[in-house]
Amino acid sequence: MLLIMSNSLLSGFNFMKNTN
Repeated sequence: MLLIMSNSLLSGFNFMKNTN
């Protein structure tokens, strides 16, 4: 559960960095 949450947060952060 925690791994999925951290993974989703990381992918979201990378997405924001790419769009910016």
